[in-house]
Amino acid sequence: MFYYSKNSRKKIVHKQQCPYCARMKKDNTGLFLSLDEARAVGYRLCIYCSAVGKRYLSEYKTLASYAVENGLSFRYDDGKVLIETPHSSWMIITNGKKHKMFLYHQNAENFPNERSLIPGYHSQHFQSNTILGYMEYIVEHDGYRLHHKYHMKNKPEPSPPRKGTKRYKKFQRKIKRDKRRAEQRNVYRIFEELESERTDSN
Repeated sequence: MFYYSKNSRKKIVHKQQCPYCARMKKDNTGLFLSLDEARAVGYRLCIYCSAVGKRYLSEYKTLASYAVENGLSFRYDDGKVLIETPHSSWMIITNGKKHKMFLYHQNAENFPNERSLIPGYHSQHFQSNTILGYMEYIVEHDGYRLHHKYHMKNKPEPSPPRKGTKRYKKFQRKIKRDKRRAEQRNVYRIFEELESERTDSN
């Protein structure tokens, strides 16, 4: 259950154990049965009640310093941390009973339409126990992509492999491997969604 003050215009909901919830008078306290119900009418989760919000607050000074040094912008927004670079957009959420953090990268226009827990984003197979760890990964990710893009831009277009050659066989193996990995990623994402639904129902 999630509680809110009827006298407040901030539209913030709190868990029962939140200190702010304890300060609200019973006559002025409203109730939502679920967070989805509260969000449907424009309410957002208190940063102190959010698992990722607590980590955001505890790391804020370090994050702000690192962001300035590396040209990043970041903010907390209703149970998630949003990070922007000059080249990409990211999101950090928590999921599951242990409130494990997960990193998502905003899809490019040509990104394949795959199922994802976060619409418009795809998950990254990188794990960190800190938001700073994810920021460092994002900076490395952008650096690698830019370096790779520059060298590929200046590299002549290779001719397609001829059937029957070693290069053709290697190319076919790569296609099968990429397809198999894509299927594995889809299974992983489906498990994430099922775990999320199970956690929300509890």
